[in-house]
Amino acid sequence: MGQINKIENLFFENPSREFYLREISKLIKIPKTTVQRKLIDLKNKELINKLKTKPHPRYRANTENFYYKYYKKNRIIENLYKSNLIEFLIKEANPSAIILFGSCAKGEYDAKSDIDLFLGSNEFRLDLKNYEEKLKHKINIIFKQNIGDFNTELKNNIINGEKLYGVIRI
Repeated sequence: MGQINKIENLFFENPSREFYLREISKLIKIPKTTVQRKLIDLKNKELINKLKTKPHPRYRANTENFYYKYYKKNRIIENLYKSNLIEFLIKEANPSAIILFGSCAKGEYDAKSDIDLFLGSNEFRLDLKNYEEKLKHKINIIFKQNIGDFNTELKNNIINGEKLYGVIRI
């Protein structure tokens, strides 16, 4: 993972936390000068805010920014594919569709959030422990052949999620 990705992930996974420059450097094991350059870049893109506090400034995710949520959502989707989870689910469960929904699909997740996936298939027992360790998130899968069987709220949540594979039929 690149240096900028490590810094972004720190803010993506901890959206309400404030960090000092030195703290970021220690947490992700990157030199302070490199972290400082990357923080300036993220601030210029308005993905983070710099809080002027004494004696040192703190940095916090700009969770209200559209692009923050956009990049955050796309990062989790990228990680789902890179972990080979989607490929594994297609091979093992042969679903008609895979939909990411919930907080991850909205770019509003944090380090404690589950990854919610809908699989258009019959219920299937899957060992996801390896993928949960890679992604550092618990994976919650809902299996159903027909999305029409869900209550309206859950159905809307799934339909408004991010399609990762296949076609969803109503």
